[in-house]
Amino acid sequence: MRDASPCRRLDGAAVVRSLRASSMDTRGSSTSSPIRPRLDVIRIGDHAGARSQVGALVRLAGAWSIDVVVDSLPAECSASTVRRRLKRASSDPDVHGVLVTSPLPARLRGVMDALAPAKDVEGAHPASQARFLDGRAPLDPAPVVALRALLESAGRSARGSRGVVVARPGVLPSLLAAALHQGRHGPRLISPEDATPDDLRVAGILVLVDGEPEGVDDRSVGVGATVIDFGVHMTESG
Repeated sequence: MRDASPCRRLDGAAVVRSLRASSMDTRGSSTSSPIRPRLDVIRIGDHAGARSQVGALVRLAGAWSIDVVVDSLPAECSASTVRRRLKRASSDPDVHGVLVTSPLPARLRGVMDALAPAKDVEGAHPASQARFLDGRAPLDPAPVVALRALLESAGRSARGSRGVVVARPGVLPSLLAAALHQGRHGPRLISPEDATPDDLRVAGILVLVDGEPEGVDDRSVGVGATVIDFGVHMTESG
């Protein structure tokens, strides 16, 4: 970040590299287990961001000796087709986790209740969300873990900060807003169409979901703000 920039944009790739390096010391004990973890990924359509997400998952899972099986479906697939795939993965004892790539078409956002909550990696099932919001989840959803790791890497805390999530309604924005609920002002969840310059400028922690890469100019946010982009994008650097 340049000194003249009023905000700090967090580099998720750098955090991932750090987490991967720190985990290598414990990886040996996990790879000696007779059970090899398997993650099933359901990719819908050929969105560039989804391709990037799948590629990153395959690379990272390989480093942790996790098998990844990608189930690719056409963009025009029906909700019943996605539900069948989720139920099949949920009932397969060899599958330990299931993830559906982003962005998920709006017409399919109600299908995640077909997934077994025990295999829900991202907290997409309504029951998973309810347990997290009530503080009863045994493990935090992956996006929440990522958000907290990013904030920790920057020395930031949600406590005492005004959190703003700019996103269209969905599971991920709701989870991220809940994770920012420690702020004394409470988090705000605003759609991109309704977000005003004042909404952006008052944010101490600004989270963007499914927008354009670097879609918010540094001059649009307050001095000292932390900006986190949770959108899935293809950029020149991959």
